[in-house]
Amino acid sequence: TVFAMSDETLLPPSLQILRLSHNMLSGTIPNNFFGGGTKILTENAEHGITTTKHVIYKKNDTMESKLLQLHLDHNQFEGTLPSYSIWPKDMEDLRLEHNLFSGSLLPDTFIDMGMLAKLRLNDNRFTGTIPHWINQLISLEEFQIQDNNLNGTVPPELGDLKEISEISLYGNSLSGGIPKKVCQLPKLIILTADCEEPAHLVCDCCTSCPVGD
Repeated sequence: TVFAMSDETLLPPSLQILRLSHNMLSGTIPNNFFGGGTKILTENAEHGITTTKHVIYKKNDTMESKLLQLHLDHNQFEGTLPSYSIWPKDMEDLRLEHNLFSGSLLPDTFIDMGMLAKLRLNDNRFTGTIPHWINQLISLEEFQIQDNNLNGTVPPELGDLKEISEISLYGNSLSGGIPKKVCQLPKLIILTADCEEPAHLVCDCCTSCPVGD
C-alpha cells in the first residue's frame, strides 16, 4: 500500500518509537510533524525596504515530542528536513537512509539533539557541507552520510565526538583530508571514505575506501 504523508500528519506527543522502514511511503516530513510548538509568522524587515516572512514553531513543553526512535528508511520520502521544527531532544536513533531527501544535510534545529546515538542519512540527495556544529551531537556513535551530493571538507569538530565508532563518508565530493583528530578518536572502529585514486580525500586511517559503481 502506498501512503503519502501530508502537512496535517502529526505524531502523538507520548509516542516513543516509530518504525516504518521498507515500505512505499512518500511525501515530505511536515514542519510540525513532532508537535513541539505552535506555528507563528514573524516578519524581518531591514531599513523598511525588504520584508521576508519566516514560519517558525514556538516551543510548547506540554506538546514536546518524547520520540526516541524514528525509522523512515527505505521508502520514497522527499523534500528537505524540517528546518523550523523542534526536533525531539531525547531522540537516540534516527534512520532516514535510502529515500529521496534533499537540501541541507542537518538543519540547525538538530543542535539540541545531544542524546542522538545513531544517525543514518545515507543514500539520499543531500547537498552542501557537514556543519561545524556536528560536535554538539555529543552522544553520536554512528554517523552514516555516504552516497549523497555533499561537498566541502571534513570539519575537525567531527573529532570531538568521543563516543563515535563508525563514520561513513564515501560517495560524496568531499575534499581535503581526514583531520588528525578524527583518526585519533578512541572508540573509532570503522571509517570509510573516498580515499582511492582518483581520491577526493586524503585519509591515512580509513578502514575502507569503497569504489563507486
